[in-house]
Amino acid sequence: MRRFSFVLGVLGVCASSFCHGNEKLETVLYLPFNKSENILKNISGDNKLSISSKNVQEKTDDSKLGNAALFNGKDSLIEIKSLNLKPNESFTIEFRVKAEPQKSAEAFPIILYGNKDLKWEISFFSRGRIGFFQKKNNKILQGTVMLSQMGRQEKWTHIAFVRDSKEGKIRFYQDGQMLYEKSEIPDSFSISPNETMYIGGENSKEGSKHFHGLLGKFVFYKGAKRIFDAENSGQNVSEYKPASPVLEKPDPMIAASWEVLKKYQLNIVPAPKDIKVTGEAMAISPDEWGLELKNDYLSPGIEFFNERMELAGGKALKENKNAQNRIIIGDFEKLKEYLPKIGNPEKPPRQGYVIGTFSEDGKKRFVIAGTDKEGSLYGCITLALALKKGEKNPFLYPITARDWPDFTYRMANFHILPGKFDFESTKKIIDRALALKFNMVQGSSLYTTIADMIKNSEKIKKYYDYANKRGIRMLIQNHTCVEEDIPKFDSKTVKGASHIYYPYKTEEGLLADSHYGPGRAFTWCRDDLIEKRGFQLNQLLNEINGNSVFLHSMDCGGVDNPGNWAKRTPMDIKRWRNDRAAAEANLYNIIYNNMIKNHPDLLCIIVEYPYGASYLKNREIIEWLTRLNRLLNPDIYFCMRECSRENLEKWLAMTGKRPYIIGFEPYPVRHQQFFSCMPRYARTFYFKDREKDIYWMFSNSTLKRNLEPKALIQAEYAWNTEAPGWGWFPEDAKYITRIDEQVPQINEELLPRALSIFYGEKAAQYIAKALSTCISAGITTNQSAFQGASLSSYFNAKAKAGEEAVKDMEKAAPLVTGNEKNEFDFLYSLIKTAAILNKVKSMQLQARDDLANGKTEAAEQTIAEARKLLKNVKEPKWTSLLSKELDVAKNVGWFREKKKYLERIKKENIKVGVYNYGFHKGIVYSLDNAAGMKTGVFEDPQPAYLKNFDAVIFNACKDTGDVYGDWRKAVRDFAENGGVVIFTHNAIGRYPSSDFGKQIFPEICSGYAGQQINETELTVKKDIDEGFKAGDKYIHGYSDHLLPEPGKNAEILLVNKLGKAVAVGGKVGKGYVIYTGEIFGLSNESNDSDLTGDNWKMLFHMIRYAKKNCTKI
Repeated sequence: MRRFSFVLGVLGVCASSFCHGNEKLETVLYLPFNKSENILKNISGDNKLSISSKNVQEKTDDSKLGNAALFNGKDSLIEIKSLNLKPNESFTIEFRVKAEPQKSAEAFPIILYGNKDLKWEISFFSRGRIGFFQKKNNKILQGTVMLSQMGRQEKWTHIAFVRDSKEGKIRFYQDGQMLYEKSEIPDSFSISPNETMYIGGENSKEGSKHFHGLLGKFVFYKGAKRIFDAENSGQNVSEYKPASPVLEKPDPMIAASWEVLKKYQLNIVPAPKDIKVTGEAMAISPDEWGLELKNDYLSPGIEFFNERMELAGGKALKENKNAQNRIIIGDFEKLKEYLPKIGNPEKPPRQGYVIGTFSEDGKKRFVIAGTDKEGSLYGCITLALALKKGEKNPFLYPITARDWPDFTYRMANFHILPGKFDFESTKKIIDRALALKFNMVQGSSLYTTIADMIKNSEKIKKYYDYANKRGIRMLIQNHTCVEEDIPKFDSKTVKGASHIYYPYKTEEGLLADSHYGPGRAFTWCRDDLIEKRGFQLNQLLNEINGNSVFLHSMDCGGVDNPGNWAKRTPMDIKRWRNDRAAAEANLYNIIYNNMIKNHPDLLCIIVEYPYGASYLKNREIIEWLTRLNRLLNPDIYFCMRECSRENLEKWLAMTGKRPYIIGFEPYPVRHQQFFSCMPRYARTFYFKDREKDIYWMFSNSTLKRNLEPKALIQAEYAWNTEAPGWGWFPEDAKYITRIDEQVPQINEELLPRALSIFYGEKAAQYIAKALSTCISAGITTNQSAFQGASLSSYFNAKAKAGEEAVKDMEKAAPLVTGNEKNEFDFLYSLIKTAAILNKVKSMQLQARDDLANGKTEAAEQTIAEARKLLKNVKEPKWTSLLSKELDVAKNVGWFREKKKYLERIKKENIKVGVYNYGFHKGIVYSLDNAAGMKTGVFEDPQPAYLKNFDAVIFNACKDTGDVYGDWRKAVRDFAENGGVVIFTHNAIGRYPSSDFGKQIFPEICSGYAGQQINETELTVKKDIDEGFKAGDKYIHGYSDHLLPEPGKNAEILLVNKLGKAVAVGGKVGKGYVIYTGEIFGLSNESNDSDLTGDNWKMLFHMIRYAKKNCTKI
């Protein structure tokens, strides 16, 4: 960092002036902070200005914005004198800011103009908030702090302030979006040459306040600017862009290996940690080459090698230790005589291998020496993938390699079809896993019963044996249940329960769920049934030659009811009271002891709630985890979900050396992405001293039972966690912009290299381009976990990307080689389907916008074209929902009325989030862009998600999905800190046994008071924003409503004909909470549908009413 040299005044440059849908703009002051010139050089051409500075330093920023001016927060200042505008002249100020975090609640001026009699300022506040204030005699005339813009510190933000004299308005913009608009106070904004504009602080006096951070590209125009595009604002809100990847420095040795693979076009994935080419290529002909095998377990490796020989245009090599040239394969012990001839390489860690070459009397030798069985096989795989197609025979470069994996156990996301015990299809999955050096595969489904597996054990054993020979463990996935195939949950006969929990033989100590297909019974107290379950699992392992078991507890979580512990039976309570750790340790130890005595190499994994590190904030969870870890057999694996490295280290510190399976879901399950670069974050979960841990990157995908492209990337980073392109797991990992990130090392290098293994080099380049668009079919019908971008911008981008992806797949089709042509055809068909669906979804959203803006004919034409396009997709699972969403034009009258209604409503910027475990689509679509509202969804009520919103809605929720922290505390904290929380219908506590059965805010709603059916007329008891007056009659939109019991601090908002409260609300801390028995966005056909009429108005104004009742921060 060096100091700027400053001069007073400015050199003459031609003044810029332009008009772009704005008033005529004349640039008076433009400070680009360009280090190649005087940092304060005004390139606008107005040489009358006087510019000086104090302690402002140059800073080269790592963003695309280039250089910036650094203000130290103590005494840094820029002073600008001689600015002169006419009294009624409009002006615009634009700049980019990147503030350092500060805890003080004080305002730190970024721009200040005027004197104590009359001044205005743009300032930075705590938590990244920007504010504008106009003051007279140090009293605020008007202004605001942008409450919705928290968390912007340490990120570049574009700010614009506009005085629009012609329209009599002042406006404040952030990143191209108008956040504030007020009528101008007369005679309050004259810019006089007698006053000084300060940038970065108040003035140079001691004790004055100063801004700490960076400023970039400061511009002052004459004229009102009203349009801010990508060039001017730094962000075009209508354009979707994936996040920029943050890359860490790769391991130099692995980076060098990547360069070797690139130079010699060797399609080997994962890359050997150290590989070098030592000479000229050698043709590999069966007439001149043979195999010398030193161990009897090498046949899978030889089969793979010879398959690759044939794919490269050659013929299989035979075992012939007398051949002129030989490939000698075995473990280190069996190859002692050959190791000196290849330089006595150091023996690698477990599953490692070395490859070397030497010649004797003109005879050529390849040596593959494995640390163990798996290493020997992996050496065969690497040499096989190094084969290249020659003119007559395949050829190999003489290479030296030394290699081993980082993670001991690497589990592929290749799925076995539930209940389908087909050897050939499973064999293909196992072969793919071996080719990519995975050593664990899901060998059964959570939907399959143990009884069914025992029944089919002869079929299953066939592919388990096949996997074992290849060093691959097939994982039996199942449950801690003690009975299977019991009657499933039936809402008609079992009230107040769900498929996640329902009562079953409670008097016998049993409870049940049917979350994964068949009904299953569970217990903590019945050791006799637990013993029986352990015996059953042991029998299965014996019959199929299994060695790995994964047992899932009842699938629900949270602090209140982890694994349905809160629903345990009286017998469970009598025996264990509230000692969940002891109860679960007893259960798992009994099952484990029944299996381990006959299977000493058993891997036993348990999935027990909670499994997220964010729970460590809860004292009860810490006590439970510590006690369970102490009581449980030390060889039983815990399951842990993805999180930051810091949180993972905290969790592991509490459980010592206990082994873990790290379950990494690279994107929300509902996205069903075809491809993502997210596997590059594997290093976050790897610890060199933890040899037993299992790394499992899982996520359901449309391709999960096929050759899933993201598994190709997983293979590299599970083996080489610091390969080029790696990074640490980011906070925004669930944002669509992060999931779609483009990493050149992956998209342009690793992905084509991996695809070449299965589809051939020529086709791989085009397939990689198609997959790099990150399009998905599933996300078009389910956006319940979507966040980080607007739906319109995302689907507009994907509609275009889909067209390009199809073109690339068309180019790839005639170039595909190898044994996976059917797989390519399947992938091609899915990409074509996804391209159509993304286009249709984009058109549907465009039609909605057109309807909202009164463009009825355009909307109807777009919908007709979309319907025609949708006919090209045959699968109902894709078309049925989108077809219903295209019915949006049936509400054309309402759209027209809504547009007219909103024209008279004052805009207020409120970010509204709807929990995706309730009905959400109708609310999200209907409220978005309504008088400043922005809507989105969130999938976990945790601070990381809630902080993105001003108001959150739990619409008719009965239970939560997977939660990774104390969600009830998070929601309460959100309200107390100034947020709005609205619970509707079931979420007010209708079902005592549900996750929402216990009210989070009992002072507002103390309980559930009943249901009223077929009575839709309600009476408004208090004025609700501008929409409803006390005494108004209101017809809600569903066939029933529920009744909240008002709490001690509640005000009644709505009552029914009987005078019973239907909606109650009240202050909680700085926020406001509403419980209403209505349901929103649900028609009598139970579709997640648009809100219309008074139903829409009520929720819209209810949110605004609640927001106005929050304490301003």
